[in-house]
Amino acid sequence: MGTWGTSRFGATAPWVVAIGLLVPAAVDAAIGTPQLLGTIGARTAATATSLVVTSPVPAGDTVIVSAALDPVAGAVGCADTAGNAYTVDADATRGSGVDGVRTIVCSATLNAPLAGGVDAVSLSHPSTPVAPWR
Repeated sequence: MGTWGTSRFGATAPWVVAIGLLVPAAVDAAIGTPQLLGTIGARTAATATSLVVTSPVPAGDTVIVSAALDPVAGAVGCADTAGNAYTVDADATRGSGVDGVRTIVCSATLNAPLAGGVDAVSLSHPSTPVAPWR
């Protein structure tokens, strides 16, 4: 996916979206080591951000998507090209306009695998204005 962001020093469209696998430390040995599937940053107004996963992800694994956006109200959601169902696990806003941040976390336990370099995960979000770096 992508990440957009702003800071108190200036606003941008989405900051960073990181997609990865997250497992509790106690079960790490049984499940495997979490891996980063990719990151993206964008400074353009848009209503969706997509990221082609860098590695294959087998069915049964959990994908977690996190994003930081300008604190613009509106619906958010995640999806992938394999048709897996994602839930929005967290949606928290601090501040308003371009002075703050909105954090989104989505996750899915995959029913269908994701092919590295082929399948993509996307985040839909309200359009955010592009502001110059300061």
